[in-house]
Amino acid sequence: MLSFQQNAFNLVTDPFGVGLIGVYDFGTMSPFTMIDNAVIIFAIVFVVSAFARSLIVRVLYLVLTNCVDTKIIESPHYLLFAILPLSTEFMDAHKIFILYIYSYMTIALVACLAMFTSIVSRLLHSEFHSVKNIYIVGLFCFLGFNLSLPLSALTTQKMKGVMYGLNTCSLYFGGIKVAIVMWLYGVQTFSTDIHFWLGFKPTQFWKCIWGMLPIFILTIMCINIISIKNLNDESQKLMAYTWICLSLLIQLIIDAKMIAKYIMKNNLVGVFKSNFKYGPPDLDDRKRRKYFDEITESRQCRHDCMIIDEKYDCNHMPLIFKSRSNVPSAESSLTNIYEGPSGKKTSSVIDVSMLHAN
Repeated sequence: MLSFQQNAFNLVTDPFGVGLIGVYDFGTMSPFTMIDNAVIIFAIVFVVSAFARSLIVRVLYLVLTNCVDTKIIESPHYLLFAILPLSTEFMDAHKIFILYIYSYMTIALVACLAMFTSIVSRLLHSEFHSVKNIYIVGLFCFLGFNLSLPLSALTTQKMKGVMYGLNTCSLYFGGIKVAIVMWLYGVQTFSTDIHFWLGFKPTQFWKCIWGMLPIFILTIMCINIISIKNLNDESQKLMAYTWICLSLLIQLIIDAKMIAKYIMKNNLVGVFKSNFKYGPPDLDDRKRRKYFDEITESRQCRHDCMIIDEKYDCNHMPLIFKSRSNVPSAESSLTNIYEGPSGKKTSSVIDVSMLHAN
């Protein structure tokens, strides 16, 4: 059961490159990074595809158990329902599941590789200004494809060790990234960003969840490390530790280079600050976020009133001079005969004429 929960959590972290984090990456982060439209679209597509996968697998299992007596709790669904199509030709949902697999791989690869390529290409372009960014991206894709070919020649046991190392690195770097956003940048500031950008204020429940999320991710990472130590095959352990050390070494080189760059500028504190130039392209949106106030945004009127309850009208009203005469005005009578009672209570107003009478 624990292994199943770890695999389910890896399905969330792996496709979207959660483990891509560094000083350079955080230097380009802004309030709009985590709630960018593209991220929201990918998250919605990922959740919908996950529900579709659960529904399709459920249907396939129900049909399978009608013909075969099996008590499978956790199984390689891809092998059972897609890679061995001859055994499932009688199932109508088989073709739908194959379509889901290819769609899921396309979405996951596009999101993860696009983010990874963007970060690395910007990093290399900052070091080599004379080389155009498009050439860096092309060279990076070429090297990535050729270097990935040896991995495809590994045995199943060694590949399993590589996956253990990959999942551990993703959880480690992802936990650091979420911790930087939620603890250094601040959950309250992050909630204000969502309120400004999306138009609604997150509740206290979501703030607590976001604050505890780094602890949860790092706990799953520790469980992965324990799982690696308990592996019986030494080749799997070697491949897992090799991948982890290689990833940490590359990340250490990138971070050390960026920290040295800030030290040369006598601005070591800038390592822990987001880039103020990063954000939406419209400068007006940046200014509005800089001076954004949640209380002012929640008011029900255009004045500077303190009453923000929906039960009361705006109390920003001038002093009214009333006549002492009790004769009702004909104009007001004709105007109000078709008007119903107001649904809101009116705020108290001082009658200046009564003050003068006293």
